[in-house]
Amino acid sequence: MSAETDTPDPFGAGTDGGRPALLLFDGSPGARAAVRQAAAILAGAPAFVVCLWEPADRALLARTTPPHAWAAVAGLADELDAAARAEGQRTAGHGAALAGELGLSAQPLAARATRPPWRAVARLVEAHGARAVVLGARGRSCARALVDGSLSHAAIHQLHCPVLVVPPDAAPAEVPRLAEKLAGPVDVARPPDDAEEARDGGPVALA
Repeated sequence: MSAETDTPDPFGAGTDGGRPALLLFDGSPGARAAVRQAAAILAGAPAFVVCLWEPADRALLARTTPPHAWAAVAGLADELDAAARAEGQRTAGHGAALAGELGLSAQPLAARATRPPWRAVARLVEAHGARAVVLGARGRSCARALVDGSLSHAAIHQLHCPVLVVPPDAAPAEVPRLAEKLAGPVDVARPPDDAEEARDGGPVALA
């Protein structure tokens, strides 16, 4: 159970209460639903609200820009990166504010997206010792994989920690059911029938 609710805490608050969860956030309805579900399960727990921002595609620019114009184009790419980073910081801030209102001890974090984007998330998991990742099933982030849902799919199979994927229309009443899915497979060799198993372990819930 989480410290302040009767909802089962699949992320181990009893032993991992000091380790943060990573809540991927892009401002979309799905991301907001994910934050609400995370707050219901992890009441009072530490969390980073992460927005991935996508840098300018310099490889593409290099292939399509004449050599004599590269200096100007490179400067423009730097400006685009700065704008994307600033927008990512604003979005993460909005998400952290929402998480804080819902009872989480949340900090915003804007992170540069990689290709594929799950690698950026994996690095954050390792860097912050994250105990879990929570994200919406669909989003509208500048990181393309959030748009088409492939980040959620990759997270399930690539991240070495529990992953909770929340649909945008998930109701608060579904929180216990989602949490039970994650709480069940302590032995990852026997996941629930309606859950998928991560590549190297870690319970996964798909609502």
